[in-house]
Amino acid sequence: MGRYSSVDWILFEWDERRTGLGPVRSSLEDTRGWYHQLGPWLDPGPAPGVSLCRLMVDGRVVVLSRTRTGGSDSRRTIRVQAYLGGSAANASAMPNVRQALALAPGWGSLLPADPEPLDLAVLLRPYADASAALDRRARAEAAALAPIVSEALRGHREPLSVAAQGEAVVQLWGLVDILDLVLGRYPETFSTYESDDLKQGAEVIFLQQWPGPSSRASHRRRVDLRAPDQSDLYGEIAAMVVGAYADRRLPGLVKRLRIHDGMALEERVELLGAALREPPKPVPAEPRTPPPP
Repeated sequence: MGRYSSVDWILFEWDERRTGLGPVRSSLEDTRGWYHQLGPWLDPGPAPGVSLCRLMVDGRVVVLSRTRTGGSDSRRTIRVQAYLGGSAANASAMPNVRQALALAPGWGSLLPADPEPLDLAVLLRPYADASAALDRRARAEAAALAPIVSEALRGHREPLSVAAQGEAVVQLWGLVDILDLVLGRYPETFSTYESDDLKQGAEVIFLQQWPGPSSRASHRRRVDLRAPDQSDLYGEIAAMVVGAYADRRLPGLVKRLRIHDGMALEERVELLGAALREPPKPVPAEPRTPPPP
């Protein structure tokens, strides 16, 4: 495998020698530096299942697939696979955001018995089917995304913490698609589960609930997807955009408004606001059926 077609990996599990979570197998000879840098992001959450995280660490893309299997000893039910991809300086560094969301939950079964890197082509092989299924779910559940889309339209570039009911992977997929079309940018780093919003290193994180008073010093803007969006211009635009995404009309809307790469946010918002003020198009009358003879 060539330099750009392979992915290094580290498997974190309960380590009896450390009496804690640690690297137990890897394609790398030395994992000490990675263990210290990834340690704050290894918590999969309290519920059984998989949570995902994509970070830029030590100049590389890192995707974490974090699993809790359930059981009486919660310490020994955590399994985290770290996948170390391409250079973060590369604009198309792989695994990219969509690849991580669609595929990383299933990559754990592909870890080899020997300490060798994974073939990127093999990791990405199921992408077409996995992304199509995720796309259908994201459009069906898109309405919940209006509050976070309106925050993005307001132009704030701070990291976000999102309290949501629902599946964060599905919501992130829809959010990436919407913001890519409307703003020309989207979160490259994320975590689909965190217990608080104090950690830096990801543009958007998802919380099951707001943390206690100790987290009030968070540097993140908080968005609650369980609450109705603000009834202002940004909220109205967000509702329009999300509805168009759900109905597969968003690419046509962006093209009709002549929103293009390099356009400033203010211009985009102005064009989208103008679309809100357009009179509704008349619905064609149904052809009249002649009376029976």
